[in-house]
Parts: sequence; C-alpha cells; structure tokens
Amino acid sequence: MKKKATYLSRIEWELMKICWDKGKTTAKVIHEESLKIKERGYQTIKTMLDRMAVKGFLERERFGPVWLYKPTVSRSKGTMKEIGDFVNLVLDGSHLALFEHFLRSTDKDSEDFKTLKKMIRDFEKGKLESTFTLDSEPVTTTETKQKSAAPRKRTTTRSKGKKSK
Repeated sequence: MKKKATYLSRIEWELMKICWDKGKTTAKVIHEESLKIKERGYQTIKTMLDRMAVKGFLERERFGPVWLYKPTVSRSKGTMKEIGDFVNLVLDGSHLALFEHFLRSTDKDSEDFKTLKKMIRDFEKGKLESTFTLDSEPVTTTETKQKSAAPRKRTTTRSKGKKSK
C-alpha cells in the first residue's frame, strides 16, 4: 500500500496560500487567483486540489454541483512543519545554516533582527514566550522544537523495472 505524502510541492504551496487567504472556496476561485502567478488549466488546478485533499491538507465538501475546498491546517502550523522538515532533511537537523542565511540576508536594524535578538535573550534566561504566527493561531517555539528535534532518516527509492545488484 502506498504511503500518504505529508509534504507539498512548490505549486501546492502556491495553492495553499490562496486557500488560506480565501478560506472555504471553490476550485474556480482558486484557479482564477492562481492565474496571477502562472497560467495553468482549470482541470490541472482541480486535480491538484483533489490530491491535496487526499494528502490531508484540504477538506472537500460538495455544495450542489461544485466542490468547496478549505484548509485543514493553519498557515502557522503548516509553515512551521515545513521549516522543521527542511531543517531535518536538508540541514541534517542543524539550524546553523538557517541562522547564517538569516544574518547575511537581514538588515541589523530590521524588526525581524531585533525580534530574533530578544527571542535569544529570552531563551537564555529560560523564559522564551515569543511565538511565530502568520494567522490567528500562534505556534509556540517549544512546540516547534519538539516536533523537529529528531532528524529524519534519508531513504532512497528505486524506479520500477530496475533490479538492485
């Protein structure tokens, strides 16, 4: 039996952002909004939305002749999960490259930089209360740390028809 995918492709992320912005809406509205990003056929978008529902990121509901789609995960939780997966898969669980990228690409007078400095000071004092939020549902940093603490094992798959030696 095939394992259910727990990740989104780049195109699916674009569609998720639209779904988060629109809330419960039709494939037609999502398709029209997606045309601002890239030209794709309606049926292509509809197929992607159906696959995202199978993956568990969207909920489908029949409303007369149309299907309504609604996110099942908040923007904050989805983003934090993706960051944790990236750190584990690409950076082997180390956050150093992520922070170095942040430091090299951020102005030291920016609000992001000031907030990060405060978060580090609070963390050192053992009272980190800052949260990351992109929507009404904040995700605490301790919750994120617990979910992304264990690095994922890397696996390789063979294509059908090839035999291993």
